[in-house]
Amino acid sequence: MGDPIDITDHQQLRADREAAAKLAATERADDLRWLMSDRRGRRFVARLFADCGLQAGIWRASSEMPYLEGRRSVAVGLNDELRRADFENHIRMQQENRT
Repeated sequence: MGDPIDITDHQQLRADREAAAKLAATERADDLRWLMSDRRGRRFVARLFADCGLQAGIWRASSEMPYLEGRRSVAVGLNDELRRADFENHIRMQQENRT
């Protein structure tokens, strides 16, 4: 960055950051689509969701509750990303892994 009061330098920096963030989001979605395109990837994600307690109740009358909610929170976020990135294979994963 050159002149600290030159607005065009700041605008370019902002544009560069936005472009980098958009590229990172696109790559992340592409990675998730790749993972979900194969039955093994869908099985792995289904096991991860089960291990994280995505569908389980986490209420406990103990100090274990924040730990369980932290695990579940990771699964909730990933689940939302997967639905947005590849809804068709998200549904396929659910159908393949019904227990």
